Amino acid sequence: MLNSIPKHRRLVGVMVASLWLGACAGTGPVAKKTAPLSESVDPTSTLYSDQKPAAPDAADVIALLEKQVASAPGQAEGYLRLGVAYRHIEQFDLAAQMFEQAAALSETPFVARNELGILHRVKGEFKEAEAVYQRILADAPDFHDAHFNLGILYDLYLRQPRAAQKHYQAYIQAAPEADERVEKWLVDLERRHQIDASASAGVVGD
Repeated sequence: MLNSIPKHRRLVGVMVASLWLGACAGTGPVAKKTAPLSESVDPTSTLYSDQKPAAPDAADVIALLEKQVASAPGQAEGYLRLGVAYRHIEQFDLAAQMFEQAAALSETPFVARNELGILHRVKGEFKEAEAVYQRILADAPDFHDAHFNLGILYDLYLRQPRAAQKHYQAYIQAAPEADERVEKWLVDLERRHQIDASASAGVVGD
């Protein structure tokens, strides 16, 4: 299971490529379509008419995202993208500011808060991350990404297997298209800690 979970600090190069494609869509003369934040951009798609651009370095991506935020300061999505980019280059204070701004601008701030929780986890602030996720679930009990991240937090960082089991189960129940990995993580967790598979079924919270 440990090998199945992506490291909380992904390679900057991977982040750069994905953010660059998402940020460039609709900004240049060769762009054909804009991919919303919720969709992953397929680097093999025919996004560009002639050729795929070489991925720039992180500074170029940050500069482009900062320009987009400046041009549309009232849109939460720009702050959210920029916060993720800052987090990947470990500009944590700036990332937190972006996530807070995104949450303030959004009628449903749970995505931005979820990213803030991930930021706390990346910084090793596990209790702060737990509090953020629990706050989300207090307002939106079926927000499955918070259950997903709480499961990981309890399983790998806070070593609370029963709490992890509960949130893995809640995630599987709440997510429209549940990540198939989570079922494997849940089985592995119950095996490692000899927990009855039905012990927390259907229970959410904490």
